[in-house]
Amino acid sequence: MLGKAISIEHPSFSRDWWSAFLAETADRTQSLVVRNALSEADVRQLREEAGCIVRNSALADTFRTYINGKQADNRLVASAPPAEGEDMDVWRTRVFGADKFSLIINQCEQLSGVVASFLEKAVVRLQEITGLPLLGYNSTVFMGNYGFTPLGIHHDGTGNNVLHFHIGPGDKVMYNWDEDQYTADMASRAFDEQLAAADEYRFSAGDLYYMPWNKYHIGNTEAFSIGITLWFNNPTRASYLRKLSDDFLVRLVGDGEAVIHAGQENGDRTKLFELASVLRDNAQDRSFRSLLYDEHQRTMRRLASGGYWFSKSRPEDDRVLTKEDLDREIYVAEPYRLLYFRRGRDLYLYGRGHEQVLDYSDGLTAAIDKINNETTVYRMGDFIQDLSAPLSQRQAFVLLSDWYRKKIIALR
Repeated sequence: MLGKAISIEHPSFSRDWWSAFLAETADRTQSLVVRNALSEADVRQLREEAGCIVRNSALADTFRTYINGKQADNRLVASAPPAEGEDMDVWRTRVFGADKFSLIINQCEQLSGVVASFLEKAVVRLQEITGLPLLGYNSTVFMGNYGFTPLGIHHDGTGNNVLHFHIGPGDKVMYNWDEDQYTADMASRAFDEQLAAADEYRFSAGDLYYMPWNKYHIGNTEAFSIGITLWFNNPTRASYLRKLSDDFLVRLVGDGEAVIHAGQENGDRTKLFELASVLRDNAQDRSFRSLLYDEHQRTMRRLASGGYWFSKSRPEDDRVLTKEDLDREIYVAEPYRLLYFRRGRDLYLYGRGHEQVLDYSDGLTAAIDKINNETTVYRMGDFIQDLSAPLSQRQAFVLLSDWYRKKIIALR
């Protein structure tokens, strides 16, 4: 049966547009295709950016390659990435020839500022209505002419709803099954029978496809196409509690790589007492509830500093500051922020998802406020001079260099 496909008669991604979207998806519980959600200019820009994503993913190794349905060595792509300005259809023919291929590229928000900015702006009005996913967003690109998805029929992680922005040029079909329907009646059937019982969602370049996390699904892409997805990371109560407790335990105990050897008897509790002592000393007798709340606040600050992307920015070692940059202005690009809070003598800094702890000083917080102030022109040399009391000029330069390498700050 053909799945629901509509047009929304409001400016794309406006508050009214998203309100209509929420009504048509029964508040994000049903799959939907929205026709022509993207303008021709959006499609053209995002398709041109696909080459940048492939080039950067080859450097970061954040992708998987499939050829003729089987996972292949990534070195084929890494050794022959698209040239600057090369048409992606030309590139895929050059690299893969007549083979059917698929690229699944993760963390695209860190591989392309253009894509990250587009996705951030697309959902900003939706956030006003529904709030933010507790663990932020991730973005993935699916690219190829691979026929049926090499991952097979599956459903995604619990709570991970997805928007698929299709930029073509080829069309795509997504087959959906309700969770109860698939597990009770479909899993043991032949593939053709499974497809016959599915809801089919067909979409073309410029369309948006939405799917809630609990739909079993498989995609089919016969002609070469590219899709950019945005994942909403909504954890369960149990999974979020596990994340917070794991994070603070690692922080309190360390990286946990040291091996604990058993005592002479199975009932020997010495090692457990030693570990408990480390926890008690580092936690400073704070309650479990207090530790959890503290870790929750750290998670929220990390996300807020990085535009609510779950992943941290990827440091780039070739981003280097020099003395010639002293007259350039420091700023934080939207929607990112350089956040901080004080606890005793420590100043906790958050930028692009990274956390850093420095000694507190009024001069440092004043300098950060100037960087965050969009109406203030604050030059790199002024920052170094302002911090000459709490830090040496060399220390201030090293701090800025670290922020620049991690893309926490930018220069103009």
